[in-house]
Amino acid sequence: MKNIIQSILLLLLVLVALYIVLNTRGTGNLDFSIDLSKISTEEKFSYSIVNDEYNGEYKNTKGNNMYLMVGKNADGTYRIYFIHIGAAAFGRDNKYVELRLDDVKLDSNNSYAFNTANNVPLKLTIQNRQIIVSSNLGTGDASMEGIYMWRKSISRFEMSQFQMYNN
Repeated sequence: MKNIIQSILLLLLVLVALYIVLNTRGTGNLDFSIDLSKISTEEKFSYSIVNDEYNGEYKNTKGNNMYLMVGKNADGTYRIYFIHIGAAAFGRDNKYVELRLDDVKLDSNNSYAFNTANNVPLKLTIQNRQIIVSSNLGTGDASMEGIYMWRKSISRFEMSQFQMYNN
């Protein structure tokens, strides 16, 4: 008798739940009309630069898809962006700026000390078409450290100039 009462109560609960679900559903259609061609993961920036031997795109030799874009500003300082290439999203490479250094003044050794967004002290040194990024009396940041080799010149500091040369 106890099992029959439990079964009837369970049937009533299922019927009440079914009634609630059927009467509270919406009448509209689900329309997922998303135009994936309008989704852009590329950052936009555009700055004029003056001619300099260090202007260009540099690639980290560690093979971690980290690049540098270097351009000389009109006031003699440099603009250096650390750019990471992620996995392709929506049919496009995912390029994003990991760190922006906009007013870099090199010292007499062509070096510059800076801190990342996580307050990690790093130092970069420019020499003979390569840039060496190393820790500056700290633990460092393995994703940014390494030797960056020059790949190509740029005439304007903008993401469209960045072409990811692999050689």
